[in-house]
Amino acid sequence: MDLSGIQEIILKEYTLSKGLLFENHLYGCFTLLEKRLDMSACVLDCSFNRIGLTHGFLKDERAIYTGSQNYQTLWNTLLVSQPDISDAYVDALEDCVFDSMKDVSATYFVAVLDSGELPEELLKGIEEQLVIKRRRLPKTRSKRTSTPLQKHKGLSKTRRSTCHTYDKSPVAPVNTTP
Repeated sequence: MDLSGIQEIILKEYTLSKGLLFENHLYGCFTLLEKRLDMSACVLDCSFNRIGLTHGFLKDERAIYTGSQNYQTLWNTLLVSQPDISDAYVDALEDCVFDSMKDVSATYFVAVLDSGELPEELLKGIEEQLVIKRRRLPKTRSKRTSTPLQKHKGLSKTRRSTCHTYDKSPVAPVNTTP
């Protein structure tokens, strides 16, 4: 594959999904690519959306990233389909993509490149990004327009007002046969 085409797909994915989950997944993909070079075989040992969780810098169950179809196809080709991939090609790809990620200020990805771990100051803000924010429903009423409460009558008072005196005369049996 052409390096500029790969760079374009990754930058497009970055613009669609900026942030921690994408950068963690991208780092995990490059880690797998390095393993593939070392072992000379396919090393995809997890589902695509769990690459960041398994091979990225953040090992949190909430760090799952799927990506677009183009992004998935790119990494499937690099990690599985392409039969022979050279060290020089991977080095050129890393230089190209790493420089691009630095240019767009991919905070987490760039911070991890040297040590493989996130600095302490970035770790503090990660929890907020991983929390799933629930959408709050809008209020249907304001506090000023509340429905006035009606005073309920007690059960015994209701019965007295709706029941009349009973007729105590005997009731004649009704003949139902013709």
